Amino acid sequence: MDDKPKVIIWIAFGEDNRAIKIKYKGQKDVLRLAYVKEDFRKGGVYPIIKKYYHEFLSGKLNGTYILTHSGIWDYVEYTGIESEKSFNFTILHEENPYGKSPCFDKYIQTNYSL
Repeated sequence: MDDKPKVIIWIAFGEDNRAIKIKYKGQKDVLRLAYVKEDFRKGGVYPIIKKYYHEFLSGKLNGTYILTHSGIWDYVEYTGIESEKSFNFTILHEENPYGKSPCFDKYIQTNYSL
């Protein structure tokens, strides 16, 4: 049983369909994202598109995000640089995720080594 409160994030996208900022529920500040690269994999029923981003806090690299899209599914993986902990999010369709501010809910926490 997960006794921790839900962690919810909103991701804003620019006109080029790249993530530009992210905000965690309960936080006042918006974090800026810097696009790194994209991987496109054919195969299966739907192609898998992964976009990689860096998160900066006070001008310092704070973490990395991988946004994965396949069919109607969207996932986000965040890994903190110092903590090396990884958090996975999946889209909450009931929160109007494809509106102005997509909403993702944390569903798994795992340890991850860089």
